[in-house]
Amino acid sequence: MSSFNFPPAPPPPLPPEPECDTSTVDWALFALTIISTSVTWWLFPLPTIFTRGFKAYIRDVSWESLRLLNPSMVAFKAIAQDRSHWQMSYYSGVAKPTTRLQNIKASGKDLFIIASTVLSLYRLCSGGETGNNLTFNSSSWTYPSLPVAILGLIISIFSRTRVRMWVIYISTLGIIAIIAAATSVVIAFTVGDGLFWFSLFLIIYMTIPLWALSQRTVISTVMLSSGARLIGPVVGATSSDAYFPFCALKGWGFAGPILGIGIINCVFALYAAKLQPRVESVVNQSDEEAIGEEVKSEPTPTVNSADEEVSSREMRSD
Repeated sequence: MSSFNFPPAPPPPLPPEPECDTSTVDWALFALTIISTSVTWWLFPLPTIFTRGFKAYIRDVSWESLRLLNPSMVAFKAIAQDRSHWQMSYYSGVAKPTTRLQNIKASGKDLFIIASTVLSLYRLCSGGETGNNLTFNSSSWTYPSLPVAILGLIISIFSRTRVRMWVIYISTLGIIAIIAAATSVVIAFTVGDGLFWFSLFLIIYMTIPLWALSQRTVISTVMLSSGARLIGPVVGATSSDAYFPFCALKGWGFAGPILGIGIINCVFALYAAKLQPRVESVVNQSDEEAIGEEVKSEPTPTVNSADEEVSSREMRSD
């Protein structure tokens, strides 16, 4: 009697590696951070090519690069203009009053930064491997970009007021200190012994105007700011010690293009350090109506009847 041998059972599937167990929040945070750091500065000004040409596009890209790498310098350049021009000067490098559509565009530029910051804090609070290394993990990539959105919000608010400048300075320092401290407290109480000071240092460094100390510090501050924004994804993708749950992107195949885009961004920012907001003459609707009324009210030249009679007699005598 022949015995029937059952085929061996397949081995149980291996559990996924903890560092490769990417959640939806991780991918959302990754996408928002990459878009805000490596895409928006050259994508948003792209319509300029079709309206004002390639040279104007390079200028707008340079201004956007400087805003992302050294927001305090752009903020000081903006507030040197007329108060009604602050918001457009900060976001677009154009000194003119803003419109409702331009307000929406300005808010959209910083929406990615704010959303990625909220997601990063949520990811830290959710626990897991992300708390093991706070220095280079994906949850810390967004902190250097947070001051860009904070200063933009402050300028947008105070451009619609008549508050004195010293009040604006003190309020800005207070808001930055509160946000930096709150972020660090959340990280410290959530992760415990994590390096919460890293986020605190990045937020404060990207805000204070170290470039104003001397002309020589402009280049160094821009380059250090670029390094602060690049060190997270580049080191995360190439180092085995950093938390990087996107295993398909491990290595220089991802880190190389990100590093190259960051270097180009830094070069444009250094060029923009010498630029000032471009002044555009804008004629308001009320001014156009006033000009039209002046034209209408101008008296039309008339000929006196006595002069007509004299001229007709002279013609007859001739």
